[in-house]
Amino acid sequence: MQELAPERAAACTGIEALHLTPVLFELGARPHAPRDLYRAYLDQSHVFVGIYWQSYGWVGPGAAISGIEDEYMRSSEKPRLLYVKEPAPQREGRLKEFLDGLRAEATVSYKHFETADELAALLRNDLAVLLAERFAAAAGGNGGPIASGTLPTRLTSFVGRAEELEQIEELLTGGSRLLTLTGPGGIGKTRLAIEAAQRVGPNYDLVAFVPLASVASTKLVLPAISGTLALREIGGDPLEGLVAYLRGRTTLLVLDNFEHVIEAVPEIAALLDRAPGVTAIVTSREVLRVRGEIEFRVPPLSAADEAIPLFAARASTTGDVVELDREDLPVVAEICRRLDCMPLAIELAAPRLRLLSATQLLERLNERLALAGPRDAPARQQTLEGAIAWSYELLEPAQRELFERLGVFPGSFTIDAAEAIGGDGDVVEALGALLDKSLLYRVSAGQGRFAMLSLIREFAYGRLSRSVALETTLERFTDFYVASAVQWEKAMRTTAGDWVVTVDEEADNVRAVVSLLIDHGRGPELATLIRGVWVWLWLRGRLDEGREWVRRALLQRDQLKTDDLAWMLLVGGCVAYFQADFEVAAAELGEAQTLFEGTGDALGAATTLTIASMVNAVTLGRERALADLARALAVFEEESDPWGIAVTLSGTARIRSIFGEFEGAEALFDRTLLAAEELGDPFLVLLALDNHVYLRLSNGEMDAARGLVDRSLELVRATGVRYGVDDLLDAYALLEAEAGDYTRAAELLGTAEALRTAMRTPLWGPLIDRRAKTVEPVQEALGPAALEEALARGRELPLEHWCEPTLVAESV
Repeated sequence: MQELAPERAAACTGIEALHLTPVLFELGARPHAPRDLYRAYLDQSHVFVGIYWQSYGWVGPGAAISGIEDEYMRSSEKPRLLYVKEPAPQREGRLKEFLDGLRAEATVSYKHFETADELAALLRNDLAVLLAERFAAAAGGNGGPIASGTLPTRLTSFVGRAEELEQIEELLTGGSRLLTLTGPGGIGKTRLAIEAAQRVGPNYDLVAFVPLASVASTKLVLPAISGTLALREIGGDPLEGLVAYLRGRTTLLVLDNFEHVIEAVPEIAALLDRAPGVTAIVTSREVLRVRGEIEFRVPPLSAADEAIPLFAARASTTGDVVELDREDLPVVAEICRRLDCMPLAIELAAPRLRLLSATQLLERLNERLALAGPRDAPARQQTLEGAIAWSYELLEPAQRELFERLGVFPGSFTIDAAEAIGGDGDVVEALGALLDKSLLYRVSAGQGRFAMLSLIREFAYGRLSRSVALETTLERFTDFYVASAVQWEKAMRTTAGDWVVTVDEEADNVRAVVSLLIDHGRGPELATLIRGVWVWLWLRGRLDEGREWVRRALLQRDQLKTDDLAWMLLVGGCVAYFQADFEVAAAELGEAQTLFEGTGDALGAATTLTIASMVNAVTLGRERALADLARALAVFEEESDPWGIAVTLSGTARIRSIFGEFEGAEALFDRTLLAAEELGDPFLVLLALDNHVYLRLSNGEMDAARGLVDRSLELVRATGVRYGVDDLLDAYALLEAEAGDYTRAAELLGTAEALRTAMRTPLWGPLIDRRAKTVEPVQEALGPAALEEALARGRELPLEHWCEPTLVAESV
């Protein structure tokens, strides 16, 4: 293959000039032993062409002759065209002996040549003679049906995909005749198609696997199918020959790697139309877009049930049995997650456990695209980068430009965001093409959000980082999200609704923009962005993150306008209060209050006063806090600010609840809940319900309190609110203790404690006393040791454990 590379290329050119298909040993997928591969290719060919020069070839262990001589011996039933290059001053003795034997047999002749061009001319002429003589069987004598044995032999176990296989089998048995498995390179389309064909194969007369990766022209797709089916008629219209052969037979064709011969779709459609017994499973990175096609998008593996077992299986395929212990499993799960649970990525990474521990492998996954695989795999699958580059090279210039620019999005994105950073041309059309080619995926059906697998995004960003478009794209990226933050702040102050969900979806992109703004010293834009998401950080319990962002913005305070500086101090003081850092909170809120009053920003001053009142409740007492809240409420009512009204009412009710002042508070609590519900803010609704729970508990209304807990947990489950949930779980624990289930009560207390630790929101003042009163009867009932055991179990339980609908229903 090395010494005759130019001659082999010339031979291919000569063969293709006659609209025939060259079948070369090194082409196509090669997950098989070399001898099995060349024998299989030989069985599927019609003409044997041998080209020899100086090397006799490798003699395998236990073999008496080389593959070169073995394939010649096995070609006895086929026409043979042999060519020997001269001069050959270093011809090996075994090859000279082999050629002398051919001459002595006098059953075959060969021609000499000197150059690649001479070889191409000789071969083209000799094949033309064969075509003229129509050496194959008489017309229609294509031979009997082949067995379902042309599917590649599995050299490794097939792991997972039970659900996908069941769905594919249902589609095929239900009458689907063109099923296209789509997905990015490395997602496992080929293995899934082969496994599915193995399962449904007994339903067909013929089953054939047609590898198209090495097919150089769309004109050669039908001849490639003919070659796989061992049709022995040479020349003529390949479609007519296939139709004549397949009509009356039920046939399953697996057409692998169709994306780079996509223009051959009309020929496949015609074959299916004219041969009604033919069904095709097509693997392609691009949907075919033809009538009757069913697209099946192949998803990544599920982490626990498929990705981890695949990792474990492939880690042991190198000869050494690798055993994963309990401590390794979380690390392996993170490895699989970092690899997008893509089968190819896992298969490339897992064998490295021969050298590295699971932890060491995880630490070295920064260079994921460089992971290398078996040398006998197709070039596009020897590295992750090669797998993705195969799709990239098939893109049109405008599609490549947009693909590279989309690499700036670490999270999912909207069409508007794509248009904001996109280059010239129709971005929507290019997005559709990238979606069709499996370089993007829809985040969920019916939503206009798209995303890339992280491995594909890394490839895209790598290309972008080497282009002149990098700085422009990053500038557009940051500008889009700074402008979006302005709209989120407006939405927050009017109707909370969907803006929280929107920021949830954009969170990864926002974090990337924050990092860019910090790195480039763009303090004013950073302040604008923080103003748009600070309440989201509060709702989602991202307090450490928010506090760090504010700290970085305040390092650039000399760039900030007075209003922006005041807002950064307000947000910083708010987060400090939540984390019980009351001294810092008082200082920052006090400075913010002064700045707002100096600029005449009534809403900013009232918002600051509302937050400061909670600090004052700790440092100056509840009366001062309630007075501050009353002043703030008057401003918000005068300004007709629904968010400010709801927050101030919530703060007032919260202080009454914390200090146990429930007498005459029911009207306040009801108004607070109504204001939160009208605003649509799930956090404020949750706090209002929590206050109502403690009101009912104080009145001894246990059934009413339990109903409110159930409603609150459903809200937590549906919206993902985190801040304040620890207080709700404490109330739930009090209910369980009252019902006599002290173990469950202790577990709830443990989960609440873990939440507070994770969000760094410690209890303070009256809240400490209230929790102590809840723990006291539980400890008395269980004893110190059993209490600690139950608390420890609770700390390990996720919040979702208590929010499951079945658990809530059981507690009613």
